[in-house]
Amino acid sequence: MNDYKIRKQNEKDFLLQYANKNDYTDKMAIVTAIKSKEIIRRDVRLTNLTDDIFKFGINSLEYSYLRFNNNYTIKNEPYLTGYKNSKKIYEKTIYFNSGMSAITALLESVFECGGTKIIYSKDIYFETYKILQTKNKKMARKKIMYFDSIDPNFKLEYVKNISKFSNIIGCIIDTTCLTNNNMKEIIDKILDKNKFVFLVKSLTKLDMLGTEYSRMGVLTMLLSKNINKYLATIYTKLFIGIKQKSINYNCCPSPFDFPPFWDSKDFFKLNNARISQITKNVNLMYQSIKNTNYANFKIIKPNHNLFLLFLPKQNFSREELINICKNIANSLKIKYDMKYCGSFGFDFIAIDTYINISDNKETIRLSLNDYDSDLIQKFSTDFMEILNDYI
Repeated sequence: MNDYKIRKQNEKDFLLQYANKNDYTDKMAIVTAIKSKEIIRRDVRLTNLTDDIFKFGINSLEYSYLRFNNNYTIKNEPYLTGYKNSKKIYEKTIYFNSGMSAITALLESVFECGGTKIIYSKDIYFETYKILQTKNKKMARKKIMYFDSIDPNFKLEYVKNISKFSNIIGCIIDTTCLTNNNMKEIIDKILDKNKFVFLVKSLTKLDMLGTEYSRMGVLTMLLSKNINKYLATIYTKLFIGIKQKSINYNCCPSPFDFPPFWDSKDFFKLNNARISQITKNVNLMYQSIKNTNYANFKIIKPNHNLFLLFLPKQNFSREELINICKNIANSLKIKYDMKYCGSFGFDFIAIDTYINISDNKETIRLSLNDYDSDLIQKFSTDFMEILNDYI
């Protein structure tokens, strides 16, 4: 049995612990069974009539009215946020029903706070870019840097440079695509310089073993306990604004949105193993094709190594590229389990269109899975031949 099959069997065996029977052979069927079981077990009222703390697995929820004043205690939270707190750091973590709702609540709270401009690159996530283009301050004395790990050029080292500038009061980091979790030291140095750090993340794509178990996002607000009064006031205003928007927009997840397998640290080991193989495969494919002269498109490998981008030199409409992607997926569906799908991090290979914000062009995104390397090499050859025929 090859490494891929062993990995998939280990994932199934792990997930079966949370299902109501053990005779499922398909991973997604197991997940469906877990959901059915969990919705029954975690039936939670909108209004808490007893003021008891609601327990689910090793976690708990304290609330009186779920949409208003929910306080989740998640035991394995550092594995989700990517940051393990120390005693000198003040932290607030809020869970949302998607990463985008967390980003929207945060950005709108910054806009309302006044006197602050967000500095960002053109290669951030396109929905975030649209919000910033529309509502960001044109001029302001104080600045907040926005970093997005989906940016092809993003490097965590860039974040630490903000500590040099007195007019930058803090930073926001979208860590959705940050798979190499070594950011604590850099973040702590920024916090030591009396700046705040907000970490925002979609938990759906890379934190659910490729199953899209539920739609969830998380926002973590970090501040040194030695912060000056001015920044402490801004931090408090932002926290209040974010909480209010999560109420107004009904962004609060229910307890059964939290996958029960997050209770186990073994889950995160399994999940990290598959993500590590995905990034290895992206690098492998890129190395095998980067020196080939393709006249009709440019190949881009983002620094996060989660997918490849193929930017056509000819201007295709979105509809034309969608049809190309669907045709390629159909051609390779049986041999490589390839699908047309608008996301990444799955057990199958996904292809879709992607907006390249920097030049406002539609491009093709290829999201590899965690196949063994020898199969990815064969796929690379077949895919490039078909792509070259279409573009």
